Amino acid sequence: MSVCMQGIIKPDAVMETIRHCETANLDYIPSDINLASSEMMMSTMISRETILKRILLKEITCNYDFVLIDCLPSLGILLINALTIADKVLIPVQTQKFSMDGLQALENLYQQIKETINPDISLLGVLPIMADRTTVSKNAVNTLKEKYRQIIFDTIISKSVDAAKSSEIHMPLCIMGCKLGTEYEHLACEVLKRCKDE
Repeated sequence: MSVCMQGIIKPDAVMETIRHCETANLDYIPSDINLASSEMMMSTMISRETILKRILLKEITCNYDFVLIDCLPSLGILLINALTIADKVLIPVQTQKFSMDGLQALENLYQQIKETINPDISLLGVLPIMADRTTVSKNAVNTLKEKYRQIIFDTIISKSVDAAKSSEIHMPLCIMGCKLGTEYEHLACEVLKRCKDE
């Protein structure tokens, strides 16, 4: 975020923030505590909805097959920035009533961005996450399947402590040999197939 606060954004400055994970063979840009105050700082900036677009220049993104932007579950300026630059949107939805209620607001925001700022964006799919064996969770999954039958992913991500373990030991889920890792592998295959079919 310090890169964009200086006003002039250069590819070299962004490249310096990129880290590489040998185990997973991928590059990433880590977040830090400054992200918590970024929305307030961005609120006074000109063209604040395009800050991320001005940071992730073609000179950087052309080196990758996919660039994933992970957003907080909030409808603030950070999400708007992500939607402004994104080609496709994957919406993870926790299988509980509160998350289901917020899904409509996210859909409305997505539609506004598509109509005004980024007409090329498309909805890749809706992904049920943190599913368990409770009735509430099962009902939420059924509701999602009924409403989003054309775009809901076949993969359902379970609620599991393996996610926390993965972060703690700095090991990707896909090489931990756990159920959750397998689910994410299935999701990756679905994402690739949908991207190729479009």
